[in-house]
Amino acid sequence: MGRREYEYGSAHFLKHFFAQHKRALNNLIRAATGASKKAKVEWLLKNPDDFGDEWRGVDCFKDCIGAQEWDNLGQAWKEFWPKRSTGAMNWDGLFKIDDVWYFVEAKARKCEFFQHCGAKRKSQAIIGTRLNDAAKALGADSRKWIGSKCYQLANRLAFLRFCKEHGIKAKGLYVCFLNGFKKPGKDESIKKDTEWQEIWREGLVELGLKENALNGEIYHVYPDCEDHYECSATRDCPH
Repeated sequence: MGRREYEYGSAHFLKHFFAQHKRALNNLIRAATGASKKAKVEWLLKNPDDFGDEWRGVDCFKDCIGAQEWDNLGQAWKEFWPKRSTGAMNWDGLFKIDDVWYFVEAKARKCEFFQHCGAKRKSQAIIGTRLNDAAKALGADSRKWIGSKCYQLANRLAFLRFCKEHGIKAKGLYVCFLNGFKKPGKDESIKKDTEWQEIWREGLVELGLKENALNGEIYHVYPDCEDHYECSATRDCPH
């Protein structure tokens, strides 16, 4: 890739990798998730002409399940998550392998991983309840989640729990780019997958989660923006 290609962060690179290196990206995903080499990675695009057009909340299921099932799920979601919350989930990508849905988050620098809740007080009351339930299910101290600097990860975990409670097999996948945020005089990129793994450990500590708490729930791949052949993947959370 040319220098211009890696100045725009995670959203730019995910779109670029999907367009230019989809096969390599899919191979990383198969390796990370433990899928067979012949497994079909079926990407679902909200807008076929723009990979960057993100899915929001449970919208992806609207045209994938029956009308009555969608009515029930949509109503359950309205009761689960505040409609006007600024913290509602926007997904960088979405794909299926067999009957499992994988919700994608792309990251290119550390500051993208750590975010606080920006919802208004009324919404925070509802969100706090959902995060508490998810935290308790994972054996974590729920008091840490709503005010955490890992709020985004916390609400993603609450979302995955919602899906499972409604019969949907859902997992998370983080695309953690190496050498993915370089600008003149400013290099915030992560150089090695071990650096990302350390950031992830920091996040787990922030949420009061054990190191292996999300094994089999969240997966990671590490494409290199300077050379996509220098990619790696892990099946579970880093050890």
